Amino acid sequence: MAVLKPVQKVIKGNIAMAFTQNINIESGQTSPGYVLTFIRYSNRDTVNYALSSEITRKPFVVVNDAVSVGVHYSKSDPIPTLSCSLKQGDINYLTAVHPGDYVFVNMVNWENKTMEIRQKALAGQPINGKNDGFKGLFKILDVNMTLAVGSNGEKNYYVNVTARGFDEFNNVLYFNPALAELTDIAFLNNFKNWSDKVQTKGSDNVEELVKEAIKRSIGEESVGAVKGDLNQVPAYVVPKLVPSLLGLSTRTISGINKYYLGIWPAANSYNGFFKLDKGDFYKTNMELAGSKKVSFESFQNVKVWSLLQDFSNHQLNESYTCYRLAPDNRVYPSIIVRQKPFNTNHFENFAGKEGINKSINHTKFLNLPRWKISPDIITSLNIGRSDHGRINFVVVNSKTTSVDPKIQDAAQIVLKNYVADKKDIERNGRKPYIVNCYYDYPGASAEVRSKEWAVLIADWVFNGHLKMNGTIQSMGIQEPICVGDNLELDNVVYHIESITHNIGIDANGSKYFRTNLTLSYGVDLNSNTSIPIYAEMDNTDSFARRKDDFKKEKLLPGFSDSQDWPSRKDGEEVRETKQASFTNPKPISDSEVD
Repeated sequence: MAVLKPVQKVIKGNIAMAFTQNINIESGQTSPGYVLTFIRYSNRDTVNYALSSEITRKPFVVVNDAVSVGVHYSKSDPIPTLSCSLKQGDINYLTAVHPGDYVFVNMVNWENKTMEIRQKALAGQPINGKNDGFKGLFKILDVNMTLAVGSNGEKNYYVNVTARGFDEFNNVLYFNPALAELTDIAFLNNFKNWSDKVQTKGSDNVEELVKEAIKRSIGEESVGAVKGDLNQVPAYVVPKLVPSLLGLSTRTISGINKYYLGIWPAANSYNGFFKLDKGDFYKTNMELAGSKKVSFESFQNVKVWSLLQDFSNHQLNESYTCYRLAPDNRVYPSIIVRQKPFNTNHFENFAGKEGINKSINHTKFLNLPRWKISPDIITSLNIGRSDHGRINFVVVNSKTTSVDPKIQDAAQIVLKNYVADKKDIERNGRKPYIVNCYYDYPGASAEVRSKEWAVLIADWVFNGHLKMNGTIQSMGIQEPICVGDNLELDNVVYHIESITHNIGIDANGSKYFRTNLTLSYGVDLNSNTSIPIYAEMDNTDSFARRKDDFKKEKLLPGFSDSQDWPSRKDGEEVRETKQASFTNPKPISDSEVD
């Protein structure tokens, strides 16, 4: 059975402990299950029917009729997706579910857990606990009937349902000052007092811009709101059963979503954020870098997510959605806006060599929350390195509407807004990473930040050709693993870029549950404050590599052979093929061995 166990683990050479959670699924998993909980509006036509638009039917729970269920999340796409194929038996799913309805997805390892979740859902109780296999809340997009005739003349009749998570971020913004004076239609006047609320207060930094953009495009909880109060923005409503199944009492999307803002802390915890006084915003004590003056044109005919990304200073920070475990041990829809967390453990030394003598707020990659996966549940993997990741020249050009001469390109070059790996350029040519950042707003006397930002980014991207990346397929993971966290396997720590969970019935009638992970930034967890260490750089002979693996993970097969043909005598191997380590190598001749 799946076990989610927090483990505090001291890694040699790290300056802080990473918070690690184990994924320990028995390789004998044979009877996985899913639960699809549909929350359906009673009134589907709000134009012609007088019935209230908020009334819903009782939860409609499906545990058997789906022959396949798949969910996919990616850091590069804010909209996770669900697809499922339902058999048309005694229920006509083409009528039973409808675009605009909501569906909860749970995937678990055993059928008895499936039945437990089903009973909770029917009773309107929370089904998003850390051991409930909760994989997301989705809004139905398409419901299609498919009918196909097989080679033997049999007819196969299914209904395919697709749905999207965080669909509110797909909404298109529209603001017209004249229209805002004449109507109270929700979200048409939500940017009416933008300049009064933000600009005149000087709150033009990234965090304030992101918070205001979310409040005005998604809304906020109505707490004692007064009619006509311009500071109270309407929020998208949801059926009351939706928050009930999440253990909440809200009636809005704003009360369901959790927002995390700030530079990820070094604290030894899974979250490390504290909640703001109002709303479901969590932040750290390290503010996101960047500031900018914005105009009303920013709100015209753009999707909410595009606005959010633009305001976040995406050259330095990242925004993504996920279903994340919260401090109360429940999993909620979560929106993360944080500085990119890819700095090395030796960043301070690197910055000092580049002339940065002050501290720069940053997140060390090896300090991110981490999931440790057991090799026993891995069914296949494809991991390696690529020269496509090679970067050896970084330039950050700060751009702004300011006419301050310090912000001009020539002045920034004098300040050294670039970092170069000269030795690698000599061997491989220039592999540039050049960005224009529009969120450096120094004002009359403040310092231009392009130099320190160039050093920050260079530490992320240099030696990308030495970092491991690829894919892993494992048996289905019930635990609330999510994109944006790290994964530890075989002494290497990777970043989770995307996750796909698939559950269904194969051609032989057997149930299956599989999880696919796309990984990046893989580095050896023994990297320290003086020098980085990269995977697969030490054991250059296969025997030593297998021996090391047997002591630790037991991921690899146990047999190895040698290519050292000249050392064979009478058909016997007399010595192993061995070369010098590539980790911090000393000068050696081509023929020298350890």
